[in-house]
Amino acid sequence: MYSYLDITNNEFEYLQKAVRTGVQDYLLKPFNAEEMLTMLERIKPKLPVLPQESESAELRGQGGEVLHSRAGMPDLGHLRDAVVLDLRMKDSETLEEVRKAIRQLSKYKWGDEYADAMLMGIVSLALSFASERGIPYDRLWENGGDNSPYERLRELDSWEAAEGWMLALYRKLIQLMENMRPTKASNLFVAAINYIEEHYADSELSAEQVSCGVFVDPSYLRRVFRKESGFSIVDHITHIRMKKAKELLLKGNRKLSEIAESVGYSDPNYFGKCFKKRFGMTPTEYEQLKKR
Repeated sequence: MYSYLDITNNEFEYLQKAVRTGVQDYLLKPFNAEEMLTMLERIKPKLPVLPQESESAELRGQGGEVLHSRAGMPDLGHLRDAVVLDLRMKDSETLEEVRKAIRQLSKYKWGDEYADAMLMGIVSLALSFASERGIPYDRLWENGGDNSPYERLRELDSWEAAEGWMLALYRKLIQLMENMRPTKASNLFVAAINYIEEHYADSELSAEQVSCGVFVDPSYLRRVFRKESGFSIVDHITHIRMKKAKELLLKGNRKLSEIAESVGYSDPNYFGKCFKKRFGMTPTEYEQLKKR
């Protein structure tokens, strides 16, 4: 079993549990694409051969969507960005992101080693998020005793069951988050989030402007933002802009330059590059994919 656990230096209890489940490697948070690729190279000999690009382009996921050659499998980096930020903001899109990832994986046969590894990667996002916020490991499940996440997954027998189990896990995490008492830092974080939501269309929006908007020192807000979410303020500004851009693309009948300007990009070409870096496809490709 190979999994990509996203744990901090002090989470030894989670590391011990991971070793018992057969985890091959782990990443310290925050990690970047280069670190992920390096780790994958280390365990590559133990992973199954994946479909070639020409084959992936022809595969269809549930719901009849044609899977893009780079979107044909879950991107754990993007999923982590979306889930962690959405959970921290109590965003309802968390469950949809998880559901989408599992349905992309369902093109593999149930029990496939690669699929198992990716499933554990999705579980690890929930575990590390809970750990960082002091939520006990055993509170994420209503029953099941001391069974590890891997053991719980092995008890399932289909992708439908895995989807239901994973969504139940994330619903429980969302519920526990909602019951947590807010702190001074979390209130400041929420205030900064709200400011970004109101001003993301401003092409000049920066960490300094956000800090002025919530009346704190920029360096202090950067520390709070990183501690609360694991991301920088600029990361979140980009996240919100890309999220809004997808919404506008789905509505259709808008020029790319207009959409770019609406989400804070004065240069449509730069917007297109940012979008492709984020989602693995251009805005036009995304729009066409969703119309099919």
